[in-house]
Amino acid sequence: MPSKILVSDTNIWIDLHHSNLLEKVFQLPYQFVTTDFVWQELRKPPGQHLEDLGLTIEILNGDETQELFALRQSLNNSLPGRCFLLLRRQ
Repeated sequence: MPSKILVSDTNIWIDLHHSNLLEKVFQLPYQFVTTDFVWQELRKPPGQHLEDLGLTIEILNGDETQELFALRQSLNNSLPGRCFLLLRRQ
């Protein structure tokens, strides 16, 4: 199974899109994962296009969402994507 790379920042996908590198990135031997928060923010490129290329979306359940927002508050409103990374590392 390929190693997972969690991309928690919308700007990374936008930069890869503008650089015409999205298709090449998904040819690498990794499984790219993002959060539903990031996926919902995407307009260009559309989140569905990334899914079609192979992006996996991880969705938090209700308890995890509450934990994320509690963590976000304790970290002075850090970005949800960064808090998601911290939750997944625990």
